[in-house]
Amino acid sequence: MTSQTKTHLVLILDLSPATHLLSSRSGNDKSSDSSSYEKCLNSVTAFCTTHLVMDSENKINIIGSHFAGNEILYPLSEDIGVRDKKMDGQHEMFARVSQAVHHQIKVSVQKCRSFLQNMDKSRNGSGVSFYPKISGALAIGMCCIQKHKAEFNSSRITIIATNAYDSSAFSSQYMNFMNIYFTAQKIGIPIDVCVLGPSEVEESSQIATVFQQGCDLTGGLYMRVSNVNAFLEYLVWTMLPDIELRNKLVLPTQKKISYKATCFCHRTLIDIGYVCSVCLSISCKFIPICTTCHTVFKLPSITPMLRNKRKSTKGS
Repeated sequence: MTSQTKTHLVLILDLSPATHLLSSRSGNDKSSDSSSYEKCLNSVTAFCTTHLVMDSENKINIIGSHFAGNEILYPLSEDIGVRDKKMDGQHEMFARVSQAVHHQIKVSVQKCRSFLQNMDKSRNGSGVSFYPKISGALAIGMCCIQKHKAEFNSSRITIIATNAYDSSAFSSQYMNFMNIYFTAQKIGIPIDVCVLGPSEVEESSQIATVFQQGCDLTGGLYMRVSNVNAFLEYLVWTMLPDIELRNKLVLPTQKKISYKATCFCHRTLIDIGYVCSVCLSISCKFIPICTTCHTVFKLPSITPMLRNKRKSTKGS
């Protein structure tokens, strides 16, 4: 990256409570999991500060995504309550980023807990999806990029997912993802995805294919990391270089990309389906009325050849 390249990075951090770093506890050993999650957060903050070190005019926006909504972690307004204090041996700007991220993560966790408590009291959580609303965070990131588009030479979005989601995890957000991907492709915004998940899940049918599709459409990188101790090394090696510099590096590529669509009726992956000509909704079987835009379709007419065959069978 040259000194003249001013880059705007939007980092989307998965704050799902179901992350494997916290939920995969073995026995009573909870300290190791909390230590792993702390290493993950420290790697993220170190990655952010490294991006700011690359150029004095670089900018970063950090967005936290969870099932209850999306929160802007950095930059913050002055009335958030984060103390602007200097830490020993740390730059003032780096300390501000670290404090803001950790403070906002605590706020997001408290918001999720209060949401769950209210849901338990009302006993009305049957239709709630506990997957993070990453599509909404992508929309916020695209707005941040467009707002400061004239100030930077290049912009990109990086998603850090802290859980190995299955292929149907984001089926309800599929259309939102596709709209954002095509928009990013049109304006030249690459989307990178780094999934921090266990090594047991390696088959493409068991991971969120919507992330792979987004990286392939926008020219970004898709990477899976199973070792949290090497998380920062992978981030700096693959996600930190700019698009121009990546062409000169040997970076990991996707072996197999699944472009299966998700039907709107059952939220399952399909190879062949029916598409509404008005709203582009996808269904796994023919329906006379679109469930999304309520367009009435004509029933498929019988071909003349099939009619002649029926008449001939009746005459015989």
